Amino acid sequence: MNVPRTLVALLSLVVLLGACGGRSPAQLAQDELDAGLAAARSGDRPTAVAHYEKCLQYESNNKYCLYNLGVHAGLDGRVDEAETYYRNAIAVDPNFPQPIFNLAIVARDRGDLQEASDLFHRYVSLVPNDAAGHYNLGLVLRSMGQNVEADTELAEALRLNPSLPVPSPSSTASPAPTAAPTPAPSS
Repeated sequence: MNVPRTLVALLSLVVLLGACGGRSPAQLAQDELDAGLAAARSGDRPTAVAHYEKCLQYESNNKYCLYNLGVHAGLDGRVDEAETYYRNAIAVDPNFPQPIFNLAIVARDRGDLQEASDLFHRYVSLVPNDAAGHYNLGLVLRSMGQNVEADTELAEALRLNPSLPVPSPSSTASPAPTAAPTPAPSS
């Protein structure tokens, strides 16, 4: 019997959806993301990572799972892996602020101040009221010797959050950068 390919594909999809309780891959990915976020909130990082990885099996371009895998890789000291996850999340959504911020930190830490500056500029254009973004941009600009722009960014950061430490204008040592927001919202 010669069965048309379209019918075979349709039947395969019906079987797949039936095996998944009628839920689409996107819904299953969201379930895994939600479970990963819950595990991360409870402090169970290995379970969170397992859920994020399973999420990617259902939806390989889920920006939230990619981002959160980057966060966990970074926390485990696997910086190259974290960078890859952040870049992949940004490839899915070029305006996703959290991985842009974290990638800027990675770039700064590896000494690529120009990329860090570019990424922090991009971040503050997306999230203009985030003190941490302006603060970190100011510190990077100060490290690059761009003191006028650095002072503008640091002043904006302090306007947005007066409790931030004020770096000395003549100081070459900078306060530690503030941490990135984590985890990303689920959708």
